[in-house]
Amino acid sequence: MITKKQDYNSVPVEYCTKCLSLAIKTLDKIKNEITEDIPYCGDCGVDTIDICHIDEHIVKYKALYGKPYVTRDK
Repeated sequence: MITKKQDYNSVPVEYCTKCLSLAIKTLDKIKNEITEDIPYCGDCGVDTIDICHIDEHIVKYKALYGKPYVTRDK
């Protein structure tokens, strides 16, 4: 059930370890009639994905690119 006030910032995010993009997609791979979801970066194509807290991702991305990945307009 969705509550009025959910803290979405507490949900871990998946990110690309190469470019730090949050645009993670999945590829369905079928082998021996078993479907396996393989995550990959939608921006650079790398399949090395990691998980962290959004605040940690903001620090990593800003250190690499000098600006935040997500901007908040008020």
